Amino acid sequence: MVDVIIGMAAVRAPVATTSSGKVRGRVQNRINVFKGVPYGRDTAKRRFLPPLKPQPWDGVLNCLAFGPKCPQPKESGIYGPIRDSLASENCLVLNVWTPGLRDGSARPVMVWLHGGGFFSFSGATAFCDGVRLAKRGDVVVVTLNHRLGVLGFTYLNPWLGPDYAGSGNAGMLDIVLALEWVRDNIAEFGGNPNNITVFGESGGGAKVSCLMAMPVAKGLFHRAIVQSGSTLRMREKTVAARVTKSYLDTLKLPVERVADMTTMPLDRLMTPSMNLSFDRLMNMSPVVGDDALPRHPFDPDAPSVSAHVPMLIGSCHDESTLMYGLRDPSLFDLTWDSLIINLSKWFPETDPGLIRGFYCHNYPEYGPSDIFFRATCDFGILRAAITQAERKYEQAGAAVYMYEFNYKSKREGGKFKATHADELSYVFDTLPTSSLDPENERINLVDEISGSWVAFARSGTPNNRSVPSWPSYDTTMRATMAFDKETAVVCDPRGAERRLFPNVTAVVGPFEFLKGAILE
Repeated sequence: MVDVIIGMAAVRAPVATTSSGKVRGRVQNRINVFKGVPYGRDTAKRRFLPPLKPQPWDGVLNCLAFGPKCPQPKESGIYGPIRDSLASENCLVLNVWTPGLRDGSARPVMVWLHGGGFFSFSGATAFCDGVRLAKRGDVVVVTLNHRLGVLGFTYLNPWLGPDYAGSGNAGMLDIVLALEWVRDNIAEFGGNPNNITVFGESGGGAKVSCLMAMPVAKGLFHRAIVQSGSTLRMREKTVAARVTKSYLDTLKLPVERVADMTTMPLDRLMTPSMNLSFDRLMNMSPVVGDDALPRHPFDPDAPSVSAHVPMLIGSCHDESTLMYGLRDPSLFDLTWDSLIINLSKWFPETDPGLIRGFYCHNYPEYGPSDIFFRATCDFGILRAAITQAERKYEQAGAAVYMYEFNYKSKREGGKFKATHADELSYVFDTLPTSSLDPENERINLVDEISGSWVAFARSGTPNNRSVPSWPSYDTTMRATMAFDKETAVVCDPRGAERRLFPNVTAVVGPFEFLKGAILE
């Protein structure tokens, strides 16, 4: 420890020793916090190449503020503000929150992978501050930054040869390097390197899904939580090559000069991505078929390399109100005619009358916008989550648990309901006190959700004092924990929708890679 004078008080600044050198953090609410710890070398001179461990340093490195995020398009408002301002290719940094250093406690370690698809955000969003989760669960929390978008997932193999064989998965290889850092250093931070849970939401859940199929990640984590990001398939090489070619065209760079991408000024490289649509940005994602990711994450079955890893999988009841309604507010005001037009756009291979008729029959109280949002959720993220859970269960290697977040938010008059990312502040216990309901429903929900995530990280089962009876998932009972005002186990929720899945095809949306079709 080192004494630091803050005002008139002397605070003991924690110092930890890592494999690259000593780092100094600070104490916040009795939790030791280290921010911006390097786990990898600056990628600027190794653009698109696999990451390397950081160069060792002398002395004590101050790790008091979040490090740089990966350069990326301007963030949307889905996840709230990013608590850093610097973007740099020197972005391989992580953050650690821990109740104790070198105390032999061997705490469970929870490694958070941020959302934002594979192209945006960072591990410094306000909702994923690890202080309260580390304190309430007596766990070590780690968040991290890695390469994204163009820098993390540009497939250059066909043009630049074997040295760039991992270019299409560079961002995922960064995450693997971060997990190696955790394995090698987390005991110093009071964590157990033999009990590591990876968890993530949306794009973070997709990253967890990919890790499950990566041989290079085997043994680096022991439990996995996928929140609203179940991903069955990723890009085939042929699709990835077309995406790269399209990006070269926007750069006005012939394929004969593709190597220029490795050295050109960052601003020039990144400028085209700043103007890409959301759907085209979603194309910048991992590539199947190399040593890093030799197969699809969960298609046609669960990957054998992670058969021993238990999983917790789930989604929110109304994912699409935020995912699509935030970008297009007119979707909240659909008429019956415009509903058919939108269903035809999102489900081009399915009779829109079939979808409308299904919801009108089963949910007669629904209006046109209700049907649109439920359909795009049910046949997108929900379908992928159920399929992933089914395949994990059928593998019979480790237990899988299912949840559904149903608690409807009251913000903006309740228009978003239980939407995408709503459960995150309950997981991390970062809800603002002013937003708590008078009857303390949300306080109880924090205990139930955060307590279940911690219990799963500790033992591989989410059962805990607040949620004592959570059965594992199977394809008979389909037991699912429904988090709501009254949390309870529900068997086969939305079973009618599940039975309709085979009749609805070609939904357009993130993480719905059942047919491997990615927009270009």
